[in-house]
Amino acid sequence: MESELHKKLKGKAYWYLWNKGYWILKKEANSGWRIVDVWGMRYNLLTMAIEVKVSRNDWKASKSKEIYIDKWGNPPAEENYILCPAGMIQADELEESIGLLWYKNGRLINKKKARFKLMTVSKKLETLVQFLEAKPFQ
Repeated sequence: MESELHKKLKGKAYWYLWNKGYWILKKEANSGWRIVDVWGMRYNLLTMAIEVKVSRNDWKASKSKEIYIDKWGNPPAEENYILCPAGMIQADELEESIGLLWYKNGRLINKKKARFKLMTVSKKLETLVQFLEAKPFQ
């Protein structure tokens, strides 16, 4: 069951992407190899994914996914971020290419910029097709 804090941070992540010009947006987007909490695409086809973590245990359990994004395969987006309550995760605890957003006093603060990782056009299309095939308001 999803906690209220997790729902709230997913909503904040959604509007964070919207305000940055990512106008094709989805919560709980299937990125081919896993579900991403919030995924967005700009009209210039750049993509960003935000994974919300609200506890250290949840974050530790997903460390293998971070390594996958950083070192192998096609990432879920070209810029990949972890969003957590302020201070829960430090920037130096993340894999090299993963960015970090903190939630503090109602705002998102970028503590570490994600490193751009090329996502193939076929992977973008696969993710977008899954996005469009999904039931509305999922």
